[in-house]
Amino acid sequence: MLFIAHIRQNFAGAFFLRLAEWYAAILLFALGWILWVKPDLMQSEPSGIYGLMKLVATQPQWSIGIMMFACMRLAVLTINGAWRRSPHLRWISALLSMFFWMQIALSFRVVENLSLVFAIGILLLDFANMIRAAYDARIADYKHDERQTGAGAGS
Repeated sequence: MLFIAHIRQNFAGAFFLRLAEWYAAILLFALGWILWVKPDLMQSEPSGIYGLMKLVATQPQWSIGIMMFACMRLAVLTINGAWRRSPHLRWISALLSMFFWMQIALSFRVVENLSLVFAIGILLLDFANMIRAAYDARIADYKHDERQTGAGAGS
């Protein structure tokens, strides 16, 4: 019971601080899910929105890749919130997430509608997430180095 209370308290404290990261990861998973449940989505679009994405991979590959990556990112965020701080993994996952959003935004540039605005908005959100996680990683590295050198321990 104490274990569950510990996880609940730590996770709740970290969740709202990382809300933008959770949002981007859940949205990416939802996008992969849509590609999974609508298997002809990329082929049936007459405007050619998905042309660039189809050059990189097939729709099933995009769907599985996106959902697997989003699950990995959600796992990193869960571990970061419940057990152990992981700013380096958060930084890497935000950076890699930008790859997906960049491909999506570049594909949507063909139609220049709300889809493009949406994709660029999430891309910029993950850029900000990456910067914040990098800052958190730098602080963690500094604290680790400080402990290793013994600075601040009575000197």
